[in-house]
Amino acid sequence: MAPDPDLLAFAKAAGAAGDDLFTLLSIDATASEQDIRRAFRKKALTAHPDKAGDNYDPALYEKLEKAKDVLLQKEAREVYESGMRAILRKRKERDMMDEKKRRLVEELEEAERQAESQKKKMKMNGGVDPEEEKVMREMAERGKRKWEEKQKLKEEAERREREREDKEYEEKVRELERKLKERKAAKKEKKREGGSTKEEKVNTTAPPPPPPPPVDDTTAAPQSEPVAPSDPRDRFAATMARLRAAQAKKEEEKRKREAEVKGEVAA
Repeated sequence: MAPDPDLLAFAKAAGAAGDDLFTLLSIDATASEQDIRRAFRKKALTAHPDKAGDNYDPALYEKLEKAKDVLLQKEAREVYESGMRAILRKRKERDMMDEKKRRLVEELEEAERQAESQKKKMKMNGGVDPEEEKVMREMAERGKRKWEEKQKLKEEAERREREREDKEYEEKVRELERKLKERKAAKKEKKREGGSTKEEKVNTTAPPPPPPPPVDDTTAAPQSEPVAPSDPRDRFAATMARLRAAQAKKEEEKRKREAEVKGEVAA
């Protein structure tokens, strides 16, 4: 049999509100089904209209009936107890927070008392309190250690960044070398294919024309020397030089920054 939706809604609302239905029936959570029915009959005797007379409270009587039904019906009781557990958990967390606040107030009050005592000691001694001086030294040491740890972390991060940049640089160089090899291989292949094509043309066409007559060196105009095409190896070497120069400049800037930081630490 499906549970009554109205009963489930009542169970959910009672659990969310933190209504103790067990206390309402004067029982505890370990009460059996027979105990729950017996407790309801006992409470109903005083709340029933025939018994209460002019003091009859219909809302109370209805709540007693629903409390009994919720605790006897399995699904409704699970819904109710789930809501109660959430309420109890929130109350516990709130109590813990209140306890933390109380301890915090006590710690602050104790710190104020100690500070007042230190002031009195300093006033009586007419100088610097040894305890305060000790605390200041410890604070300075902690600050120094913290700064040194921060510097180590910074240096480690810079070292890793340099390694990453060096790795990227090496990968770029390898990529350039690979592309250069591919370009050279393609050029050789193209040259080889062009040579074989020329040979086939020579074999299939008419014989070449006779060579031109010799030209007198004294009358012929001087010819300019052909300009050699740009060598891919020269372009690769220039690119490598620019990359090395950029890397050297970056490392020099980092060395300068590290020197400045060391100078500040020494100061």
